[in-house]
Parts: sequence; C-alpha cells; structure tokens
Amino acid sequence: MVAGTRSERPRMRRDLLEPMATSAAVALAGCTAGEHAAAVEIEAEERRRTLSNLAFGVSHSLGNIFGAILGNLQVLERETDDPRVSELVRRIDEASEAGLGLMHALRDYAALPGAHDMTRVDLSQVAGEVVELARALCAPWPELAGVSLQAELAAECPAWGDAADLRQALVAIVFNAIEAVGDGGRVIISTGAEGARSVVRVCDDGPGMGPDVTRRASEPFFTTRGAPHRGLGLTIARGIAVAHRGGLKITRPGDGATMVTLSVAREAPGAARAKYSRAANAASKTR
Repeated sequence: MVAGTRSERPRMRRDLLEPMATSAAVALAGCTAGEHAAAVEIEAEERRRTLSNLAFGVSHSLGNIFGAILGNLQVLERETDDPRVSELVRRIDEASEAGLGLMHALRDYAALPGAHDMTRVDLSQVAGEVVELARALCAPWPELAGVSLQAELAAECPAWGDAADLRQALVAIVFNAIEAVGDGGRVIISTGAEGARSVVRVCDDGPGMGPDVTRRASEPFFTTRGAPHRGLGLTIARGIAVAHRGGLKITRPGDGATMVTLSVAREAPGAARAKYSRAANAASKTR
C-alpha cells in the first residue's frame, strides 16, 4: 500500500517498510511462541487429569484387593498355632499395610479439593505454620537439625482455597527441600503475588536438579532418593495447585539451587470477572 499508490507522498515513506516488517515479524513470532506454550500446558494438564483418573481407579481396586487379603489373614491367624505360619502371616500383613499406604497416597493424589470446600485463606499464615512444623520436626534429627529455615512472608497473602490441602502441598515441598540440603543447608520460604495469583516460593541451596530431573520431578512415582520415598510428594502438590486454579513450577535460579513456586488463585471463581464488569459499567456511566 505504501509503495503501490499513485500518490507521491506514500512513496516518500518507504523507509518505514523495513521497521514495520521487522516489528510485525517479532509480534508474530511472539504470538506463535505463546500459542505453543499454551498448547504444551494444555497437553500437560490433560496428562495430569488422565493420571488423576487412573490413580482414582487403581486406588479403588487396590482397596478391595487389600481388604480381602487382610480379612483372610485375620481368619488364618485365628485358625493356626504353627509359629512358622504365624510368621508368614505377619510378613504378609506388613506387606499389605505398605500396599495400603501406597493406595492412600494414590487416593490423596486423585481426590483433589472441590470449589465447595474452598474459602478465603491467608497463604502467609499457612506457610508460617508449615515453617514452624518443619522446625519442630527437624530439631530431634542430627542430620536435619542444622538446616536453616528462613521465612520471608508478606504481611498478608490472600488466596481462595482449602487451607488443609495447601498445608499438605507446602509440607511436601518444604521437606523435599530440607532433605535436599541436609545439615548446614538453607531453605527460604517466601510469599507474594504474581498478577491474579498468590505464590509461595521455596528456594534451597542444595545440589540442585539436572534438567531431566527438573522436568520429571512432579511425575507420579519418580524419585531419586529410593525407599521409603514413593515419589508422590510433588505430584500431589501439583495436583492441589491445579485444583486451586494455579500451578507448580520448578526452576534453577543458580548453580546448586532449586526453587519450587506454588501458585493459587487470589479470588473466588468469577470474582475477578465480576470486578472487571463493575468497573466497566462504572466507566461507561461516566462517559
């Protein structure tokens, strides 16, 4: 349009074509990258939802199986006086209890909170409670007593959610960090806001995670620590965050450091949209 018209004036502005084309290319590239990131997040969310449904079905089936095993073990224990049989029954009972523990972990992962369970929560208060709990639990253990737990909490960090579930998520994240740094390490827990979300950041100065571990850290049953760890802590924490219209992000702010950011919605569903509508209506009336 600039160079194709018969008027001479547009032809004098041909110098604008190159910067205009460059700006358009940058904008299109950014749009494409954003759409790609959104598509990746949607695909990841679909995988998490599928895993949640699978976990619910598996945990239900395991409950029936272990219920039958434990019921028959009780009958067998009453019917025998043989010490060898009693010892075998004891071992089977212990293995079944371990299986029940795994089933409960799967059920916790699948049973995400519903909107009807949520109220206004102060995320700083929840994080403070988790810090105090962690300090109390670490004190008796020599390998953890020297961990420095620092709280940098906002005076108030409002969120919309279930305090018990958020506390469970933070306990999993904080204790992962504590075990990563060990005696003499440092863990910083902070709260704040990011747009329409409230966040808790847990940063440690441990050995850090490699790219592959960072990518897989919140996958179910993935762990680098071995028994008795089941690899479900961060998985459950991510599920709780998603149920709170937020997410879980793992980053490496520097060498030998890991930051886990849990984000949740600041307001009830629809509150931000209603607030925007009221502001728009008020603005239209003043025109």
